[in-house]
Amino acid sequence: MWPCVRRRRSFLSRCTVPFGVKTYVIFSIFIMYHLFREQDNKTSNSPGVFRKNFPSLNGLLSLKRFNKTVAKKLSTTRSNKVKSVTLRNIPRDDNSSVSPIINSGSKQNLKFLFVLHHYEQLTKTTENLLQLAAVAKQTGRVVVEPLVRDSRMCGLPDGWFGQRRSEARKFHPMSLYFDVTFMKNLLKRSRYAPLVKLETFKRECQSSVTNTTLLHFMYSDRKEEEMVRWYKISSDIYQKTESALKKSGWCECNFIDSGLNFSNRIGNFHAGRQICLDAEKIKSLQLFKSKILKEDKCVTIIHWRGIGTHRCHFEPEVNIESRKLVYSLRSSEFVNSLAKKIIDTIGEEYISIHIRAERQILWYGFDRLSRCIEVLMEKVKDLQRKYKIKRVFLSSDFTRFGSDTLRTYTSQNISFAKKIKEIWRYLSKTLKPTMYNPSFGDALIMDSGVVALTEKNVLIEGSHLLTIGSGTFQQWIVDGFIERKINYDRQKNWIVTRVCLKEDKYLEPLKMGNHKIQWHLIMDFVCLVALGVAEMLIHVIPIEPSHRGFFCDDKSLQKPLQEETVSTWLTIVVGFSVSISVIILCETVNAKSKRRKQQLQVGKFNIKCGPLICTPTAWQRRTFFLLFMFGFGALITNLFTDMGKVTVGRLRPYFIAICKPNATLLNCSQGFITEDICTGDPVDVLDARMSFPSGHASFSTYCMVFLALYLESSMPTKQTNLVKPFLQVAFLSLGLLCSLSRIFDYWHHWGDVLVGMFLGTLVAFFITFRSLRLFSSPPYPNCYPTDEVDFVSRNPVNNSEERADLNACFMFLYCARSRLLIDYLVTKTLVYGTTDKLYPIKQGFFCEDKSIQLPFKEPWMDYAGLCALVYIVPIVVILIVESCNNWKRSGEIDEEEEESFGPITIKPWIVSTIALIFVFVFGGFLNEIITDLAKISVGRLRPNFRDVCRANLTQIDCQQGYISDGMCTGDEYNVKMARMSFPSGQSSLTMYAMLYLAFYIQSAVKTETKLIKPLLQIVVVSLALFLGLSRIAENAHFLSDVVAGFVLGAIIAWLMTFKVLKLFAIRIHKPKVYTLLPQQPRQISTED
Repeated sequence: MWPCVRRRRSFLSRCTVPFGVKTYVIFSIFIMYHLFREQDNKTSNSPGVFRKNFPSLNGLLSLKRFNKTVAKKLSTTRSNKVKSVTLRNIPRDDNSSVSPIINSGSKQNLKFLFVLHHYEQLTKTTENLLQLAAVAKQTGRVVVEPLVRDSRMCGLPDGWFGQRRSEARKFHPMSLYFDVTFMKNLLKRSRYAPLVKLETFKRECQSSVTNTTLLHFMYSDRKEEEMVRWYKISSDIYQKTESALKKSGWCECNFIDSGLNFSNRIGNFHAGRQICLDAEKIKSLQLFKSKILKEDKCVTIIHWRGIGTHRCHFEPEVNIESRKLVYSLRSSEFVNSLAKKIIDTIGEEYISIHIRAERQILWYGFDRLSRCIEVLMEKVKDLQRKYKIKRVFLSSDFTRFGSDTLRTYTSQNISFAKKIKEIWRYLSKTLKPTMYNPSFGDALIMDSGVVALTEKNVLIEGSHLLTIGSGTFQQWIVDGFIERKINYDRQKNWIVTRVCLKEDKYLEPLKMGNHKIQWHLIMDFVCLVALGVAEMLIHVIPIEPSHRGFFCDDKSLQKPLQEETVSTWLTIVVGFSVSISVIILCETVNAKSKRRKQQLQVGKFNIKCGPLICTPTAWQRRTFFLLFMFGFGALITNLFTDMGKVTVGRLRPYFIAICKPNATLLNCSQGFITEDICTGDPVDVLDARMSFPSGHASFSTYCMVFLALYLESSMPTKQTNLVKPFLQVAFLSLGLLCSLSRIFDYWHHWGDVLVGMFLGTLVAFFITFRSLRLFSSPPYPNCYPTDEVDFVSRNPVNNSEERADLNACFMFLYCARSRLLIDYLVTKTLVYGTTDKLYPIKQGFFCEDKSIQLPFKEPWMDYAGLCALVYIVPIVVILIVESCNNWKRSGEIDEEEEESFGPITIKPWIVSTIALIFVFVFGGFLNEIITDLAKISVGRLRPNFRDVCRANLTQIDCQQGYISDGMCTGDEYNVKMARMSFPSGQSSLTMYAMLYLAFYIQSAVKTETKLIKPLLQIVVVSLALFLGLSRIAENAHFLSDVVAGFVLGAIIAWLMTFKVLKLFAIRIHKPKVYTLLPQQPRQISTED
């Protein structure tokens, strides 16, 4: 340093400058040199908003203004000699803002790479820009600095395509987002090509320059329609271009400038060579430089996506990854000032939360996002309680500055917008966060890129960071937060928690290639055919329903036979024709609307069968799938209906009229008539014994409810708000009238119609919500929720303590479950041990009460066999499924850590299996206890009470009306059981066990087929229905007893699966805790 100063002093002495001025210049140069050297040493430090020991930008500008003032003063003394007194002999640092990146002597030799359209948004498009600089460096060129607006980049202020933008909508300089001076110096030190202004490109590439080139990079996912629309060419020209690209990888395309009108848009520019280039076929940069670019000075790239999959496949020789450079960039002073205002407004320590909900909603649905938010809220509460932090800063893509895709869906789908608002209200009410929501007015503050970078800087300054989702911008936030905390806050506790984070390979949308029919499609078709065959066999094979008797004076069976208002065939034809027509029409309209374009953009799928090849479009595949599942639901509805008819065997209201009992064999004095004394047509009599449930009601309700739900999810309402509800009301009214006509025509009792409507509605909801998922995301593949990852900046000792606390928590959880199980086992034993002392409430009866005068029938399955069925079968299924899942996972992921419970070490999947079985048995015992207590408390008489009681008629005076004293002479135990009809224990227990098994199958069985899982669920639920309804046919229970048992079993099954086990919540295993030890800040090479 001092020799340099001495040389400057001798030089200034020879220039006869006054001594005061000489001293002033020397000290200013000395201070400026050390400031710049210190800034260079701190270049790679924290990316945070507020940097310690850094000279401010205003200070640097003041030094520049001071040097200019000194130089101007020197020029007044001796102009001829002082003109050579420039700062070029002073050794400058790379960070010096007065040092030009390209010296003036080489400007006439510049070669340019100018990108017209930069692909993607903020983080990725910046990374693409740096990758372009790497390519330009190796080809000996400079890159034209792009302009920015709303998180995007463009080469021209007026945009690259279409009409020219107005003054208010033009792109801004890149200095609005980033510290451009720092970016240029960073590129230079990293051996990337420098950036130059657009004005330099325009000046050097005027129309007089002949060696100009237009390049169009063509990628593998290009579409003919877009090329034809952009360049205004015919399909023949496009096909010729395609064939030329396949041969050599590049060809002449003289239609580029005429289509985009690029020369007129940039002004005073002449397009020379115009080349189309296959970006994925040309991999050699040397070939790209020598054969394609040649020595052309001005090269313009129409469309640049960067380097990677479905992008360019160049391999530039650079020593630093481009994404790391993006994460090292500094924000502009404008962005930093906005962030500082927000942090000053908060005024204290706060927790940072960033939510990227776009992928979570569109790929996995709102259910997954809500579960992710629940986990996030628990973590926030834990941090607030542990570290006494009250304030929260929240950033998400729900706002108008967030995701463009979410804004589009919100504006076009009312239900989608309501769900977004509900989540937003929940977050605002629960967290009461601080959010950055700039008001309308200043266009620069309203820019979405400015908002995103401002929120990033505020998030980085928080005490703890919690995120939902993934993406490059969120990774930028996480990396910046960790790097800043390591550099400045390494002594404090800080945590980064990432909830619902997925690897990129799990986040790819559904890609369908040219495949033959897959085996799971065949299995779906086989399941559908099997249901159709079963339904046909029920009608073809004469299956005898349950034979129920009647009373001679039963008025409900003496209705006259009338013609049907709506026949069976008319119901089937109208139900299928209307539903199929509405689905096809609605899907055709949606295929042509803009609302569904993003959902329908999937790859081609060829169905090959011998020489025939069918290539259905996306909307055709969706339509076929909807019709397929609609038919599947219709078959399920009819199958359930026929099973109920055969099992229950309830007599129709016109049974006496169609039966025509033989008067000689009819003996009404005996009361209940069980003998077959009908003289009518046997086929009609058989049909008259199948009243419950109503087939018309179940089928018509299923079709109309399915259509109403389908219209709610798929019918656009942008043009009108009345057509959709009008059609829904019309369809539902049609189904209701068809159902009620069965009562008016005396073909069904009101209970038959009510149960039929309930059955049809239940199946319709099952198909639309569980199988089709019409109200969730587009048909993308479901992925398992990811583990939660915590980054903790503490010693490994704390890490082990947390693991010990976690193991203790798990141990307490399962011990608590076991303790509850033991408690209920003891309670159950005590209840059954005091059976002789616990007697149900004694209810009396009327002598003329026909409902309790049915004959006693032996049950076809005793209680011991029932318990063996409902307990052993689910346990065996759970063991098989959990073993298969563990075997499948063992080949896909690393082996999980074993769970330690004191001295015992158990595999995690074994612990999970034990918990499933324990909770199942616990729920079964709970169900039995509640059922027994209800039976004892109510004391309702069974339908066969009079037969079991065998009352002493000599001691009964029926004239007194209500008989309170039983006077029973039958077996005491049987009489006691006959007084416990409500609710049905067999119905409640079987429904609980089978519904628990159905829920477990839904959550644990993973298969590509669409029908095997619902078919298994239908089988187990049908078994429960059959066993419950058989109690009616055995004269052991009334219909209300069975329904109450079903409801009780379903409620307990729901509680066990959803509230205790939480089978459908996010599968969060033990958190993986990573310790980030203090380390040296990352240094960026400063070699030339």
